[in-house]
Amino acid sequence: WASRGANLIPGGGSNPLAAMEDAFSLRPDVIFLLSEGLDGIRGSNLDVDAMLERLDALNPIADPISSERWTRVQCIEIGAGSRNEEDEDIDSTMKLLGARYGGDDGWIRMDRESLVESPAGAP
Repeated sequence: WASRGANLIPGGGSNPLAAMEDAFSLRPDVIFLLSEGLDGIRGSNLDVDAMLERLDALNPIADPISSERWTRVQCIEIGAGSRNEEDEDIDSTMKLLGARYGGDDGWIRMDRESLVESPAGAP
């Protein structure tokens, strides 16, 4: 996906759909989506409904009883400071994707301080 544009400049909201389409084409068991957030500081221009529709087509429900999908998507949100799940500035789109495609443990938020303090290989 990065080769699709020579002038990729981070900022604002993100749209991971092109990268996720490429990832799903590899037919993995799990995809890890790492982001500071998809909603953006000033709001999002991401069409969440269209993205969910496309992801549902790429990753349909495999087991109608458990609602598990063929590929799990584990969302890891990296934030600037310590916050908990109830904070209103948590990225709701990342949480939504994690819940829909990754299950009960499909979303985690990690602040930068804890990443620095965590030893290599620590859960």
